[in-house]
Amino acid sequence: MKHLFKSYRLTAFILAVLMAGCSVADNQKTGVQEVAIKMQAGSSQGKYASAQATTMAADSLQLDTIKLMVDELKLKNVEEDSVDFEVNNLVVDLPVDGSEFTLSTEQVPNGMYKKLDLEVKGAEGDEYHEVNDEDMMEGPADSLSHSMVIKGFYNDSSFTFESNQHFEIEKRIDPPLEVTDSTSTVSVTLTLDPGNWFVDPQTGEYLDPNDPDNYHMIEANIAQSLHSMHEEYGREYENDHGEHHEGDEGGHGDD
Repeated sequence: MKHLFKSYRLTAFILAVLMAGCSVADNQKTGVQEVAIKMQAGSSQGKYASAQATTMAADSLQLDTIKLMVDELKLKNVEEDSVDFEVNNLVVDLPVDGSEFTLSTEQVPNGMYKKLDLEVKGAEGDEYHEVNDEDMMEGPADSLSHSMVIKGFYNDSSFTFESNQHFEIEKRIDPPLEVTDSTSTVSVTLTLDPGNWFVDPQTGEYLDPNDPDNYHMIEANIAQSLHSMHEEYGREYENDHGEHHEGDEGGHGDD
């Protein structure tokens, strides 16, 4: 009976060790970690002050809605291998108060990650039917949805700015993001500056979004701000209207 009790006790001890080992193994992620990609507006205020208060004291810009259609999102490591995040035709309703919007969360292999690539473009063809947002829709079925919609007030007059442009964002992560087994929470945040999209870069004055003559300059400002050209450094792009724009030369930045 004494030996039988020892046998039971030994068996219970072995089972406890095995169960503890299984628990540790279940909770431990080896080789991959969860990474979240987020986006936010750079200003914590929906209403922007005048760019030049001395000459434009009466001018004000208030942004109430900032929506983008995100179609592709990739995180690239130092070897140029990429991890795809599931964001097909994701409508990002960016909070104007500066709080973060999570685009996607994926399991990412351990490594050093140096760049984030993101595409903002409208849905078309069959994908058009999958868009469930009235602000982003345009025209009949099987046409092109908007890639971006911004609503607000300029000098107390409401406006809606809509773009069908294909924008590309390349964000350099410097220093590179290190993902390891010991990493607990990992996230990368893209910070946009929508207030400056409506400012003339030459004069510093606001561009009235309700003036059709300002449309292409606002769109070019957005493209330059997002480093969204079809060349590596966003040097130039051609919009859907066939007009050619050049921007200031610059790197990838951390916008």
